Amino acid sequence: MSHYIHTVPGRIRVKNKLFKYNPRNCEMARETLQHLPGVHEIKTNPSTGSVVIRYDGSTIQADRLLLALEEKRLIQTGSLSSSKDSYVENIVADTGAKMGKAMLGWAVGKALEANGLSLLAALI
Repeated sequence: MSHYIHTVPGRIRVKNKLFKYNPRNCEMARETLQHLPGVHEIKTNPSTGSVVIRYDGSTIQADRLLLALEEKRLIQTGSLSSSKDSYVENIVADTGAKMGKAMLGWAVGKALEANGLSLLAALI
């Protein structure tokens, strides 16, 4: 499960594939968090897969809010250690895989375009 968590005192943003284009999961996150003491506001955006939580840091800690989402399986266990770096690494890996497939498809197309027999000979 790929996700990104950004925290500043009093505010957390969680971006997650489970929230993207899924209003039901966004609403589940809202319902999970809205009754916790110290939570002031929850904004969800299914188009971006983002949930933003504004809270009073003297009443509740960010770890407790994230734990509540973990308990509902809306973010993966161990996500408290997630960082911007791991999010970027996942994006780069996905992009690399897609670029590799595109380049291979292009190369095969060019080889077949020129002479299908030469490709067949190279493969044998």
